[in-house]
Amino acid sequence: MAGGPAQTSTLAPSGRARPVSAAANDDVIRQAALDLLATGGWDATNANAVAIRSNLSYNAVTKRYDSMTELAVDVWASTCAGDLLADIDAVAGLYLDPSTSDLVKRQSLAAVLESSRHRDAGLELLAVASINSTIRRAIESSFRELIPSGQDEDITARQIYLWAYIIGAQFHSRAQPIG
Repeated sequence: MAGGPAQTSTLAPSGRARPVSAAANDDVIRQAALDLLATGGWDATNANAVAIRSNLSYNAVTKRYDSMTELAVDVWASTCAGDLLADIDAVAGLYLDPSTSDLVKRQSLAAVLESSRHRDAGLELLAVASINSTIRRAIESSFRELIPSGQDEDITARQIYLWAYIIGAQFHSRAQPIG
């Protein structure tokens, strides 16, 4: 009997079978895009750069993702959203608890602001969301999951303010002095 071990397949969103190697390529492409977003920002994240960083062909990248927006949404959903939103939610909980000391609040905020690839890429995507409605909708959907239905609107407003503060502080800490 000829042939090697059977290769299993995964299903694409369309329901079509995909080889396991294609799913592995998806992970490599997402990691390459994550690295580029974190280190070079949105402008440095293009299909050619992702192909080079992932050691895959340009065609492998463009066959899988029709656009960089589609790839960015996948990176947000699969990599950035969980880590970034969990950090923000944890800090928001501390800030909303009146028994939490100011020192603990500052330390927890500092820990969230500590740079990581996931956070840097996620924050870059948050900035891009201001000009890209598809990415903005994906991110807004993630944020909505953090706010329980029926929650006090005042608390929700404070959480959103804190998220904006954390994001703004992160970008402010990256800013280079002018002159």
